[in-house]
Amino acid sequence: MPSYEKLIKDKFNATIQSLDFCKTFDAVTNINSFVADSTNNAIKEILTSDDDISAETSLILINAINFIVEEDDWNFQSGEEWQCLGIPYKNRKAWLYIVLPKKSDGLLSVIEKIDYTFIKKCTQRKKTGKMTVILPIIEISSSINLDEKLKDMGIKKIFCDTADLSGIFEKGLSQKIEKIIHKSVIKIDEKGTEASAATGFQMNARSAPQPFFAIHPFLFFITSVEGPASAEPKDILFMGTFC
Repeated sequence: MPSYEKLIKDKFNATIQSLDFCKTFDAVTNINSFVADSTNNAIKEILTSDDDISAETSLILINAINFIVEEDDWNFQSGEEWQCLGIPYKNRKAWLYIVLPKKSDGLLSVIEKIDYTFIKKCTQRKKTGKMTVILPIIEISSSINLDEKLKDMGIKKIFCDTADLSGIFEKGLSQKIEKIIHKSVIKIDEKGTEASAATGFQMNARSAPQPFFAIHPFLFFITSVEGPASAEPKDILFMGTFC
């Protein structure tokens, strides 16, 4: 549908590419190459030839993003039991927040506090002087079949033969969603995006009046923001723990 093609171009800066799904290997190779290029090789494979791609496949939607850390103008907040370091990504459309319990065994207590008020407190803008930061080298990946998760949440009609996807396909074409795959990789190292064999790294940031040594388990999350001048979270894109 031309209207759908215009929508994804205007709203998501995306394009439509024609693939022959009868040639499964070639289609999978093209899709995986796109994902690898878009994520700076952080995710090299999202589909395999064993996935449900066949001559009956009509459309595969792929969304790939890559975040690169900025080196200054960070954020710092603290509470009675925790410290939070906020690190902006380039273009300032997203932030990484690391919530470090003050006690080495305090992660569970911090997790139990997570709600809207807690997130607002962690992300409240506060710029201060220089600080010393020690973070571990991190690489965490996950792969989830979201179709079952969405069905559990009550989103079922789009997976049925009666699904109405007329906004995407021309009238008369009966289509439904077969599978939704989500794969994410979170990497933190001295370069911000590249993997490293080191065990930790240190950097200076213009963000807080005290050291931030993440040498025990912590919570992290990535948020989108309204614009480059704001640090206020719009959506939580990723959340996890490092133990």
